[in-house]
Amino acid sequence: MRNLYKPIRPVVLYMFLSCLSAEIKGIDAGKIAEAIDSIAKEHNIPSVAYAIVNSDSIILAGASGYACIENGIPATSNTVYRVGSLSKTFISLGILNLVYEGKLRLDDPLSKITPELQVENRWEDRSPVLLRHLLEHTAGFRDLYLKDFIMPEGTPLPDLTESVMREPRYLVSRWEPGTRNAYSNPGYTILGYIIEKYSGMSYDSYIKEILFDPLDMNNSDFMGSDQSNLAVSYDKNRNPQTPLPIMDHPAGHLHTNPEDMAKFIRFMLLSGQTESLNFMTPDWFRLMERPSSVIGAESEMAGYGLGLNGTIVKGHLGFGHDGGIDEYISSFAFFRDPGVAYYFTVTTMDVNFSQELSRYLHDLLLTEKAVFTSNFLEDTDIIEGWYRPKSYRMALVKMLHDLFDPVRLRVEDDTLRLISFGGEKTDLISLTRGYYRTEGSPIATHFIGEHGNKIVISSSYGQAGGYFEKTTSFRALWKTWGFIISHLVFILVAVGYFVNYLVARIKKLEVNPKPMIWPAAGLLFFVIMLIMLTRLTSVALLGKVNIYSVAVAIFSGLYALCFVFGILSFRKGNTHKAGWKSIPLYLGYAAWAFILILMASYGHMPVTIWIW
Repeated sequence: MRNLYKPIRPVVLYMFLSCLSAEIKGIDAGKIAEAIDSIAKEHNIPSVAYAIVNSDSIILAGASGYACIENGIPATSNTVYRVGSLSKTFISLGILNLVYEGKLRLDDPLSKITPELQVENRWEDRSPVLLRHLLEHTAGFRDLYLKDFIMPEGTPLPDLTESVMREPRYLVSRWEPGTRNAYSNPGYTILGYIIEKYSGMSYDSYIKEILFDPLDMNNSDFMGSDQSNLAVSYDKNRNPQTPLPIMDHPAGHLHTNPEDMAKFIRFMLLSGQTESLNFMTPDWFRLMERPSSVIGAESEMAGYGLGLNGTIVKGHLGFGHDGGIDEYISSFAFFRDPGVAYYFTVTTMDVNFSQELSRYLHDLLLTEKAVFTSNFLEDTDIIEGWYRPKSYRMALVKMLHDLFDPVRLRVEDDTLRLISFGGEKTDLISLTRGYYRTEGSPIATHFIGEHGNKIVISSSYGQAGGYFEKTTSFRALWKTWGFIISHLVFILVAVGYFVNYLVARIKKLEVNPKPMIWPAAGLLFFVIMLIMLTRLTSVALLGKVNIYSVAVAIFSGLYALCFVFGILSFRKGNTHKAGWKSIPLYLGYAAWAFILILMASYGHMPVTIWIW
């Protein structure tokens, strides 16, 4: 694959440039293209599409590599890519335009604008689900079941009425709406449905009318109509992927090319005020950029706003969105103060390459900006301690959040630090009134204070964000340490007593050896289950009944069944003549029981991934 790029050089569309080596404000488009191509080669990337703009113009929009390796088709600036959740920003703009026209209000409750949707919200009297909650992922709705992420090949995209009515459990507020952020694709499908209801048009036609046509984004649509020009995506083993339709198409089915995305990110950079389109007013774009409905937000903090995610790079506050679908991974971001923006899509989900490309673009476009560093550290006695996570996207990962995402607030070196269970530290600088910012941020990123008689950490900003409630160290960690220690004890007992079992059989000791063999059998099935899990490399496999997902369910079930057989086998007599020699075996069974009970309490015994 290293010779993938030898037949071609990256094909770059230079808009507003008269030659390949032309420079705009010191940025050499040709050198940028070569640098991106070089990084792609190092990571053996099939194709990467990209665009860079500033306030004055589009600097470049192009693509590198092959749109289809098998057929030797080079990627160009006209090649179409699937960009996943970048779609959400377009849906948000459609909703905001309806609000701007007076057809909706951000504080309209769903019970008013879509009474046909039966939302289950036990806080409805004081905290109904509002339109803005859907935009900010704060309605409390869960994310998709894995089985619903994709649809069979060739299936027509469903009508949105079918999509939003298909599963009542998507319309359940798991906590008080407007208090915490948890990403929800079905929420944006409902927004697409609302666009159709209040515009009188299909949502894709409406977005085309208000955005695609005025911006000359002639190769962009939500229906994926230009499949012949679509870049092929590849898994980590470079197997080509078949593009699959999705049930929640407003949330992630946008198809576009680098030329069109260059126009769009400049449109966002200029707050909708371009040569070809004056869209709403700049104040409405500012509204998109800050969360307003997580606890403590009050438009004070960086985080997930109305279809835009806040990002802070080198002291600059930026906004954008990431996306991932069918092995494509995409990102766009714009930074108003320096007046620059970028976009890229990669046709294989290589996170290391995406991070390196992002770093290159940040270094290219942004200079370090000094941030005010005074730390008005308040009385922290009341907030120091352990916190448990209290928001999550879907049931499948709730156990992982509970076990491995507790955090601790602790003052070290006169600095408040947010410390993850794994030891990663994030410095939080006090801005008074309960607001804190991460180091390098020009504005608040976290609120720490009282809500509902509990001390909480509230944020929707990046990897350091989340919603946590203060608790004791024991309540925060007992499941975690119980899970870890129980696995260590179980593994040691399974291996140790398997040897003991062999000795007892070889020496023909007059004892009952059967309880000693079942932990080893259970461990074997557990290891096979983990191996099968590693084969589930994509959502397409995770969400389907297939040989690997069924194997995970079978072997996790056998893991539990071995415990039952092991307990029953104790009825046939003692395992050792000296009773004390059985004590570690009893401890092993106790640890095994703890693991099974814990997994069962989260609905993971057996591990039937496709239903989650």
